[in-house]
Amino acid sequence: TAFTADGRAVRTTGFGGCAWTVPLDGEPTAITDLPGAAHLVESASGQWLAVANQTCTRLAIFDTHTGRCSRVFEGLPEMRALQAAFSPDETHLAVVRKDTQSEGLVVIEVDGSGAVALDSPTPPRSQLLAFAWLDDDRILAACCNAPNRVWTLSDRSSHTHVVDHNFPTVHPGCGPGRVALCN
Repeated sequence: TAFTADGRAVRTTGFGGCAWTVPLDGEPTAITDLPGAAHLVESASGQWLAVANQTCTRLAIFDTHTGRCSRVFEGLPEMRALQAAFSPDETHLAVVRKDTQSEGLVVIEVDGSGAVALDSPTPPRSQLLAFAWLDDDRILAACCNAPNRVWTLSDRSSHTHVVDHNFPTVHPGCGPGRVALCN
């Protein structure tokens, strides 16, 4: 549950497994009838909303201005919590993807048909803890028991020339191309 980008309503899940917008001065409206809607991620402008079920195996992206569903993904690896973020230009949504072989990010075109998997084989007991967009093409990922890394979306490359911390957290929004890493 969180306020919308403009602060005029609250987005929440529940009430029959739907996602809802509850205006501060109006009647609630259902955003989606996605069965079991449990996780919401809104873009900075509020135009896009990602909605996932409880196990994060199904994800839908909605245009909040029109109510149109632009993308639906089925069969994603099961996860307890949705870790996702829209790119600064809101054309992509990055979602953490973990399975028994590796972990990484799936970067989805919000209003298109493409998706790119940014993978890194992970050693036993490693974990991608947090990530943030540095700009519209680069993503910083903070890891535990593995090197922190920066992925570049356009060429699917990555490098690990990043300061490592134990149990880091990534704080986006420190200015263009900047994030804060802390433990």
